[in-house]
Amino acid sequence: MNAPTDVSKENTAVSLETIELELALQAQDTVQAGFEGALRQALDQAGGTLLFQMRVDDESGTRWTAAVSVGSGEDRQLLIVTIPSDGPARIEPMEESSEPIARIAPAFADVMERLQAA
Repeated sequence: MNAPTDVSKENTAVSLETIELELALQAQDTVQAGFEGALRQALDQAGGTLLFQMRVDDESGTRWTAAVSVGSGEDRQLLIVTIPSDGPARIEPMEESSEPIARIAPAFADVMERLQAA
């Protein structure tokens, strides 16, 4: 089963990296590979990095969500990828996301960048 995706339409200037990630994620079988495996494969194809991922259970249901980084330097963009248990994947810029992990993604990305530089 391929993962349908819905890139947020609020931001009309969607980056090429976001589109590449969306297309790569659509080609993944999230049932067979699991969320993390499918996302890692899609990120490898799109040239992105998985920062962290987690399962979220709340009153709206269960979903997998992840913070990813695409691009580098000034062009780096932080995205939140969410796959609910009953719907298509959603990829949105961190700044537009209502997911709780969006608030910690920039700090985590900065730590990872500094560790890679060391």
